[in-house]
Amino acid sequence: MFEDNKKDLWPNFEMRMIPVLAKHFPDIELSIADDKGTALYGIELKSRNNGSWVTNGGSIFESISKENYKEIYLLFATRKKNETQYTVKWDCYWNVASDIKVTHSPRYIIDMSADNHIFNSSSEYQNFRKEDELEKIKFVQKYFDKKLEEPTWYSNLNNDSANVIRPTLWGDVEKGQRNRIRSEMLVLFSNDLLSLSSTKYINCVEYLMSQYNVFTSNIRDLFSASGKFEVDGTRLPHIFKEYKKYADTINSILKAPDDKFYKMAIEYWNLENIENSFAEASREIAFETIDNTYPNEAEIFKAFLETNIFR
Repeated sequence: MFEDNKKDLWPNFEMRMIPVLAKHFPDIELSIADDKGTALYGIELKSRNNGSWVTNGGSIFESISKENYKEIYLLFATRKKNETQYTVKWDCYWNVASDIKVTHSPRYIIDMSADNHIFNSSSEYQNFRKEDELEKIKFVQKYFDKKLEEPTWYSNLNNDSANVIRPTLWGDVEKGQRNRIRSEMLVLFSNDLLSLSSTKYINCVEYLMSQYNVFTSNIRDLFSASGKFEVDGTRLPHIFKEYKKYADTINSILKAPDDKFYKMAIEYWNLENIENSFAEASREIAFETIDNTYPNEAEIFKAFLETNIFR
C-alpha cells in the first residue's frame, strides 16, 4: 500500500521504506530524498494484547543500530483480549521513553501516556545515542543515583568510591555457580546462542553484569569453542555439546524456574504470558531458532535437544 500510494501523496519526494527487523533498532528505515538531499528516519514497532500503552523498549545501548537517523518514531498498537481490532498511536521515541529498567540489560520503559520523560528533547536523545558505551553507563549511573538507596553495578551513588561495587571475574566464581549461571543463559538466550548472529553473545554479557556483577573478557569461550562434535555419525555445532554437558541443571531450571527468572524469560522472549509449561515455551523458542538457522539439519538438531534437554 505504501509503495502504491507514495507518489500520489508525496510527488516531490523519493521515498524508500526498508524493513530491518531481526534485532536491529529501529525495525524500519524510511529514506526520504528531495532536491536538497536525503534524510533517514527510523520507525520502531511495538504491540500489546492487553490494552496497555506501556511496554518494554530496547536496550539503552542500542548496539545494533545506526547513528544518522534524523528522528526515530514509535508506532504502537494495542487491543484488549476480547477485541479484534487494534488501536494505534505514534510519537517520537524519545518522548515516550519514560523510565529505565534493569533486567538483563538497562532498557527503556515505553509509555505512550507518560508525563515524565528521560529526555527533554529530540536533540538530547540524539546526542545520547552517539555516546560510546562508557558514557551511556555513566548516564545510567547518574539516573539511578536519584532513585536507588543501595549500590549496584549500574549506580555509583554520587561517585562515592567506598560504595562502588566492583565486578567479579568469571574465573573467580565458584565452579558450581558458574555451571548454574551458564545453564541459565543457555535457557534464557537460546534464540541467540543457537543462531549464527555475530552479536549472539551481547545479551549474555549484559546478563552476567546485571544479575551477578560478573565480568569475562571472552564470553565466546563459555559456549562455543571452535569446531563441531559428533554424535552417532552426525556433526553438530559445538553449542549443542554445551546443552548436553549442562543438561541436568538446564532440566531442573525448565521444570522449576524461580519467580525472578520466570518473569525475566517472559520479558526477553517477548511473551504476554506462558500458556503451557515453562519448558514448553523454552522448547518453542529454541526449535524456532533451529528451524531458521539450520533448515537442512533442523530435525536432527531438534531431536538432539529433545533427547537431552526437553525430556
